[in-house]
Amino acid sequence: MNRLLRSLIPLLFSLFALIALTPPAAAGVGVWTQLGPDGGSVWALAVDPADPSVVYAGTRNGVFKSTDGGDTWTAASKGLGPRGVFVRAFVLSGNAVYAGTDDGVYKSVDGGGLWTKASAGIPPSAVSPHIRALAADPRSPNRIWASTNRGVFLTTNGGATWQGRQNGFPRAVDPRGIGVTPDGRTVYVATRTTVYKSTNQGQKWTRVDNGLDSGGFNDLFIDPANPSTVFVGGQGLWKTTNGGGKWTRVAPSVLTGGLPALAIQGQRMYVHMVLPARQEILFSEDRGATWKAATTDPSDHLILDLAAGPDAVYAGSSSDYDLAGVYRSLDHGRSWDLSIHGLISLGARGVAVDPENPDILYTGIESVGLFKSTDRGATWDQLPLDLPPFQPVRISATLVDPSDSSIVYAGTGFGPGGLFRSGDAGATWDRIEEVPLMVEALAADPRKPGAMWAAGSPGVYHSNDHGATWDRLPVPGGEDIWIRAFQVGPQNPNVVWAAGTLIEIRPGGIRVFLRLFRSANGGQTWERRDSGIAGDSVISLEVDPSNPDLLLAGTETGLYRSANAGVTWTKVPGFNAEVNELVAAPSTPTAFYANLEGFGVQRSVDGGITWTPARRGLAPVPVSTLAVDPSNPKQLYAGSETRGVFTYTEP
Repeated sequence: MNRLLRSLIPLLFSLFALIALTPPAAAGVGVWTQLGPDGGSVWALAVDPADPSVVYAGTRNGVFKSTDGGDTWTAASKGLGPRGVFVRAFVLSGNAVYAGTDDGVYKSVDGGGLWTKASAGIPPSAVSPHIRALAADPRSPNRIWASTNRGVFLTTNGGATWQGRQNGFPRAVDPRGIGVTPDGRTVYVATRTTVYKSTNQGQKWTRVDNGLDSGGFNDLFIDPANPSTVFVGGQGLWKTTNGGGKWTRVAPSVLTGGLPALAIQGQRMYVHMVLPARQEILFSEDRGATWKAATTDPSDHLILDLAAGPDAVYAGSSSDYDLAGVYRSLDHGRSWDLSIHGLISLGARGVAVDPENPDILYTGIESVGLFKSTDRGATWDQLPLDLPPFQPVRISATLVDPSDSSIVYAGTGFGPGGLFRSGDAGATWDRIEEVPLMVEALAADPRKPGAMWAAGSPGVYHSNDHGATWDRLPVPGGEDIWIRAFQVGPQNPNVVWAAGTLIEIRPGGIRVFLRLFRSANGGQTWERRDSGIAGDSVISLEVDPSNPDLLLAGTETGLYRSANAGVTWTKVPGFNAEVNELVAAPSTPTAFYANLEGFGVQRSVDGGITWTPARRGLAPVPVSTLAVDPSNPKQLYAGSETRGVFTYTEP
């Protein structure tokens, strides 16, 4: 070893020690991290027969997987299209998992780690809106059957190619549930009106409906111990013991409603029954001879699918006004609990951060309501917003009063549209009747306590006393204006901006006009500032906090930039899709974030002239809201359209 190298050894050891003691980069720096809330409608379920602790759940936004019997869930959607897909069916066969979606059939050979399209031969029209059901040939793992709204298809090579099997089906047939006998020779298909059977691999189908006297058939199961016994759910439960030669109704005095979902677990059976006044899960321990109702079940939710393992039963649920997800029973159907930890498949809008306590977050959840977290998104609780029961709602905007964080506002954009106010940090709420808006945006003046604005359709309202009283501002357009974006000048709160669409009803039909207004006196008078912007509406708007003359405006066709307070605008190159969200990053002068539809969040550090992707950890999830933590300008939050709330720390 030469003298120079020996002399460097102590220095190298010191350097290595310094590196070892250097703390790692903060979690989430330059990477979006998912926060929740948990939940979302689950349309399909499958339990791995080789490992019952592995369960797959299909949602409108892809696949979730549990490896601990439903205790926790993780997203497993890599490869399922740029925005995720609507998953309505699963089948496990051999070493592969197949998912039936609104974009055809996908296949994974690594337990959902990566999905590839496996739909060659299924015409696009046949997968709209979705693959109805999938079934595997028990003797040949590469033979998979798929029912679609245009008929039945078969692959014999693991999804590489598919062939139609329509012979014998009427043109208007609507296949639903599908099942294959253990010997692979016979296939049954339930449609909305009847049941079909094929004994020659789908070359020809015949109706087998002797005794069936109701419609609405959906789910179908073949008894693995006796392939001549088949169950089908319709208006009641029906059973044949001779391969469809004759059907009889099972427990007609008990199973009186529609049965959209069935499952079999040895001698046990499970059904979900829908009645006009209620819904319930029932179970039988003697293959349908007698039935009992579950003591606790998701009675307010529609059960979309049932799946059973040897020790647990799972129910995929949906609701238009409440949290849904996977329900699990560990006592053979007697009681059920919601099992959704990590299953995040919800649309989040209107994310807001408490300016006095950054641990407190608020967000609106699509069709469900308003949620609050007191631990930076680790857990969430639904808030009791006073809304009509059993009615979906969209929380479009939320705002925490910067001068009094106990006052919180929530604006709704459809359903029971309006503005709600809480004076106790969300514990109780009152509807502000003076503001008859479909609210799209909320804003506050941080330098004037109690001053705030609510904008939407039609127009803009203003309050100077923490929402106690309100005045409507005279925005041009009157009842015909729909304000989609609203901004308060960061340096001069008398300067306010309102943008959106002017809707005119004329004898020739409805016409829409893009409008962007600026007021220099708090909204008392307005002037147009949209010269050079093309399209029908400005959807998002942001002013540079360090330069009031620099603005960005997002439309349904791209991004526009103005360096002269909106007198003129130029289109930003490369932005040719909808820009639905814009936010300035106060920690960095001239820094902005924008969400470009189909391309994710983009970041600019030169006032919106050039942009680079800032979507690591978030793509391909579409974003509906961007917000900055007032107490930490380097911390951002995103409300996504499909996967809840994300957080991001600026690099």
